[in-house]
This record gives sequence, structure tokens and C-alpha cells, in this order.
Amino acid sequence: MKHSIKWTPENVARLREILMRTPTPRLPSIAAEMQISVGAISTAMSRHGLTSQTLKVGNGGRTDYGKMTERKCQCCRRPFLAEHRWNYICSPCNREISEMAA
Repeated sequence: MKHSIKWTPENVARLREILMRTPTPRLPSIAAEMQISVGAISTAMSRHGLTSQTLKVGNGGRTDYGKMTERKCQCCRRPFLAEHRWNYICSPCNREISEMAA
């Protein structure tokens, strides 16, 4: 199993596609499918705005990516998975805005 991968737009799209499946696969099965480590998957999800708060009801605390909407960030124009209908800024841009405001 490889521990690193070049996160091209195609690889990010593939990861996003896997996360949108119902039921959402667990990280070890995603890592096995993409033939990389669980850590690489977690890092990519964080860096590319594919993270979400875990849902507390109905799915055992797992994130339900199937109910998320793909949008383009209003700041950087990169696609990301919006958790709610009012999310229009991806996590990396949101973090950067918060750091500038502090």
C-alpha cells in the first residue's frame, strides 16, 4: 500500500465520488480501494474541504456525505461538499478568513 499520492483534480474527484456513496464507506475501506494509507485519506479530506461535522442522529455518529451538496467556493472557486444549504465557502478558505479576522 502506498502512503502518498499526488492529489490531482481527478484523484480528488474520485475520493469525493467514493464519499458520496450510500452508505458512506469507512476510511479503511476507502484507503484500500484507493491503495493508500488512512492518514493520506484523512489529510486529503481536510485539505480539500471534504470534511463535515459528524451527524449525531441515525448513523452512529458517522458523517453522511450522501446528504451533502457539491458547490463551488465563492472565494477560490474550487468544488467542495457543502454541509448545509447556506454553506458557500470551503473549509480552507473559511479557516483563512478566520485567521485574518483574529
